[in-house]
Amino acid sequence: FRNMDFAFILQSSVTIIGDGAESVIKFCDNAYTKTTAASGAALFLGNLVNDVTISNININMNGYNNLKPVDYQFIIGYPICFWNSSNIKIDNVNIYDIFGRNAIVLNGDVDRQNELMNNAFVHNCTINTGGTSIPLNTTQNDYSAIYVSMKNVVISNTVITNKILPLRNSGGIEVH
Repeated sequence: FRNMDFAFILQSSVTIIGDGAESVIKFCDNAYTKTTAASGAALFLGNLVNDVTISNININMNGYNNLKPVDYQFIIGYPICFWNSSNIKIDNVNIYDIFGRNAIVLNGDVDRQNELMNNAFVHNCTINTGGTSIPLNTTQNDYSAIYVSMKNVVISNTVITNKILPLRNSGGIEVH
């Protein structure tokens, strides 16, 4: 995870619970001018963790004030990212105005899938407006609301919407 900034590095057996509509985490304006990371800034990262829950929060990625700079090859800007992890629960989380490549990432080493990346639940979530659906975010060349490369993933009662139609290469759930 070199060249990537994350606000919160998660550990195993952690539960993050907000108070619902009143619990809002908002990205600052111009996040890329505040990082030296080549791939940009992101919020939550769990790598090689187990038994993590994130629930009852709202994440405003402030995409209108964090457009992808032309000189960046790609911008991750992940609100929630798990690599090589298991028993992950994301429940009643609302994510909106996502300037980066994905809102929720459940991913890891393809060569180690049998031992890692098992059991994730995304339930009662809302993902609204990302990638090229944000006006003027025209240099963001790829977006999927949820990116999955993991075994035993259940996504239920989750709504993915965009305020406007995306320009290109923007999707809902990308599964590998």
